Amino acid sequence: MLSPLNRTECHYYRAVAWQLRRSGNDTFWRKVVEETLHVPFYLDDGSGKLLIDPRGAEMDLPSTFQQEYHPSFPMPGSKIPGPVVEFLARHGIDPQPGIKVEEYCIRPKSPLFALGTLSQNP
Repeated sequence: MLSPLNRTECHYYRAVAWQLRRSGNDTFWRKVVEETLHVPFYLDDGSGKLLIDPRGAEMDLPSTFQQEYHPSFPMPGSKIPGPVVEFLARHGIDPQPGIKVEEYCIRPKSPLFALGTLSQNP
């Protein structure tokens, strides 16, 4: 499948959007949406294959895409890309006050360490 923000082929993604908020003189980032999607995949360590179902798994992944957009301070190249606009629109998020997006993916052929219970697949 393709991840929503960076359109990267992956087996798992987590996409998060944070919106810039103001309260009095303070500004802060508030999480406004988090989306996760996955498909089962095989992990092959050279000695055999293991079916991985990431449902409910705890993930510790580096960010594969991270960007901030501040429409009130336009800079060259700061236009929000189409995939990010589509992701925000799908969740009813207005990027106007400022938006920060992050994406975490498990890509095909990525190094992966899995810890869990092993059982036979009927």
